[in-house]
Amino acid sequence: MSAEPKRKRTANSFKKDWLDEAVITATPTAPDDQRVYLRDVFVYDENEGIITCLYCQDAMVSGEFSNGKKWYNNVCKLDFLKRHLKSKTHLYGVQKLRNKNPLLPAHGILKMLSETPEERNRKRACKEEIVILIDNILLAVKMNSSLLSVQDINDHMAKYVRIPESWRSKNYAFEFLESIDVVISQEIMEEIASADFHTLTVDGSTDISVSKCLILYFKYRVSFEYKTRFGGIIQLKSCDASSIVTAIEEFYKKYRLELDKMVMFTSDGAAVMLGRRNSVAAKLKERIPHLVQQHCVAHREDLGIADTWKEVKLLQDIETLMRTIYSMFSRSTINRCKFQDIAAACENEAIAFKPLNEVRWLSRHFALQAIIRNYDSLIAYFEEMKSNDPISKYCFKKLKNNGVRIALEVLNAVFEQLAALCKIFQRQGLTPIDAQNFAHAKINKLRQKYLGDTTFWGERVDNLLARISEEEIATFDSEGLLDFIRLLCDHLIERFPEGEVQDWVAFDCAALKSPCYTFGITEIKALCSKYEFVLPERSIIIDQYTDFKYAIAEKIKAGVVSTFADLINFMFQHEQFRELAKLVDIGGTFLASSVECERGFSLMNSIKTKLRNRLGERHLDMIMRIKSYQRDGCVIDKVKVYEEWVSNKDRREKVGQ
Repeated sequence: MSAEPKRKRTANSFKKDWLDEAVITATPTAPDDQRVYLRDVFVYDENEGIITCLYCQDAMVSGEFSNGKKWYNNVCKLDFLKRHLKSKTHLYGVQKLRNKNPLLPAHGILKMLSETPEERNRKRACKEEIVILIDNILLAVKMNSSLLSVQDINDHMAKYVRIPESWRSKNYAFEFLESIDVVISQEIMEEIASADFHTLTVDGSTDISVSKCLILYFKYRVSFEYKTRFGGIIQLKSCDASSIVTAIEEFYKKYRLELDKMVMFTSDGAAVMLGRRNSVAAKLKERIPHLVQQHCVAHREDLGIADTWKEVKLLQDIETLMRTIYSMFSRSTINRCKFQDIAAACENEAIAFKPLNEVRWLSRHFALQAIIRNYDSLIAYFEEMKSNDPISKYCFKKLKNNGVRIALEVLNAVFEQLAALCKIFQRQGLTPIDAQNFAHAKINKLRQKYLGDTTFWGERVDNLLARISEEEIATFDSEGLLDFIRLLCDHLIERFPEGEVQDWVAFDCAALKSPCYTFGITEIKALCSKYEFVLPERSIIIDQYTDFKYAIAEKIKAGVVSTFADLINFMFQHEQFRELAKLVDIGGTFLASSVECERGFSLMNSIKTKLRNRLGERHLDMIMRIKSYQRDGCVIDKVKVYEEWVSNKDRREKVGQ
């Protein structure tokens, strides 16, 4: 059967019955679109074979339809007429005719010029109404919504409160966003500029659109409070050290910050950031002699664990088992559902399995914990599946081995301690002195628990050992686990050496508990020499330190002071230690980790998603600053935002004057 021929979409000549078709389009006689016939808009001249748009002709706009359009090659289309009704030229002509129509209300600048003073005052928004619009912007930012949705929020709010229609557009939304950002950035940058010292924390990455960027955070002191604030995002043309240093210097110049007040540069362990010769830190130190560079403590701990993990064969075998189990259930919905059914039949809760590298710094602990909590359900599942699946047979054999189970329990206990240390390292504003103390305390705990004369495996492991036979106990590779713990402690000690904060040992709380008269004097002199550009005479600080160490010793014995942060607070509260406090303020400004930058990149990725990948660097920087400010618990002064907007953006006010 032959196919039906395609319908012709063109005609050889113009058809008059086309003009009898009704359409909805803009007309000069009404403010809204109306239903009209094409013959009311177009006229066809049979003799000349041309068609003319009456609206365009009356408005005297340029275009073929204004003077009469003629088609050549005998090709005519009804769609040509409908397309013209939507063209910019036609709509412009209709608007010109509307403006001349005295029966229609004026629009645009004509409307503004024809308004009386009373009408202008009625339509001018008051302060409270603009504040509502600003609050809607903050709501959209908090909800992580696009600014294009602010217009919908404004229209919804207008049902309940009076909001002038002229201020609800997306253009004004971006103006309000900019005003909010100006108020917040001015406050933060003024605080940083007024602080005696600050620490700069940076990290580089790419966003969802693979744009290279550098994120900046600052730690500084205001009154008696240390703050860590988002500084901004810098778009990078190149990721080499010279380009990054130039970008940082331009940022400081833009916000009128002093480079000499930077006392510490903190970043991850990338060579471009903290290398010895041509890194960002090395180039900044040439400009700032007293600058101290800091390798993020959370990265250091994770690198120490990773290095140890690679060196022990027992750990590699366990990693193979963990990855196999995760792959089985993450890649197959059928396997996952069947496992959940078996877990429910065993009256156990099915815990989601975690990959080894899902969450930075805590992933190994999460992965181990998931396997241990699902252990009995896993044995039941693999026992049922082992006859038909060699992978299930391998997993069942491994999990059924009590030596493997005990090893997993021991590793879980060790990684639980390391995860607790990692969470401490992620505290906001943590100083290197406190981080060093926490790291050595955890290392000493692991050594005394597992590497002393007696090994304390823990209650869960002891219960397992009591239930199994001597033959099964022989499969427990205790030496391999102890080698892992020994190597782990050695790697951590290498990454947290004893003398790293040697200059600041004079303020170590443990040593200050029972100080001798000469304790700390050498270190105080060294610090005074290093920071002589900002400190008063050395003798005054040494005298104040001598009195301070005996006063603080009593507080430490009473348990009132236990950390370096507590020590700083005590010093600021007593006037007699004012000059010494300037020295300690430098150590208090130090920042031990670049965790804030990692949080900043997580925030950036939650804002600039695949659906919002066209969000530009300027607006992304604004939204991140506002969200970071809100997350820190700070309250945005909407009245101050309104005043900023009025002083720079209120064009209607300026026209009306």
